[in-house]
Amino acid sequence: MATVRFSKEFTDSILSNARKVFDKRIEEANKFATDGWGDKLYDIIFAEFIPALNAVPPEFLRMEDSLRFDGFLVDDSNLSSPDLTLPFTVKRPIPVDGVPASVKTKVKKSNGYHQNEYRLLDIPEFAEFKQVVYEWQIRRKAIIQQRDEFVVSVAKVINAHATLAPALKMWPPLWDLVDSSYRDRHREIRETSDRKKEVAEVDLSSLTATVVAHKLTK
Repeated sequence: MATVRFSKEFTDSILSNARKVFDKRIEEANKFATDGWGDKLYDIIFAEFIPALNAVPPEFLRMEDSLRFDGFLVDDSNLSSPDLTLPFTVKRPIPVDGVPASVKTKVKKSNGYHQNEYRLLDIPEFAEFKQVVYEWQIRRKAIIQQRDEFVVSVAKVINAHATLAPALKMWPPLWDLVDSSYRDRHREIRETSDRKKEVAEVDLSSLTATVVAHKLTK
């Protein structure tokens, strides 16, 4: 009798949909509340040079509407390379080639494409911003970890069964992760039996709650 078996292609499609359950949450988590940090960092970085910059005709400078932050010069993955664009309230003057390496400042110019991109020294002046970035990165990583754990648990449900029908009996919300083409095939056939297996260390209630929450936010 025909059955919808868990082929690699079918399994991959389910796991891809499982990852997509978290797309909106990750998109929201990736948003950084700039809260005027572009202006604040500019004032710290260029504090001693602002009078000179303001005294030079703008034609001799480059006017920028934002500053690119490429992390802190510390060995911490939560602070290394967030790659944030921090807008200014008004355009601010920047040296044409950015901060020269020969000038002692509170930043190090990044090696990226953008001239106005910096990594910040780990100094007290940046402590507040450092904490804001750290907490933001931790929130992002927590959601990504939740997504990865969800995908692993869904994979365990799939791997415990050879075909779709018994997996659905065990965990009905799996249906929401099945593409329409496989749903149509499932409706066309009737399965009479399949060997039931135990799935170790899978919290089905938690999986269900995740899928339901995703459907409510669509």
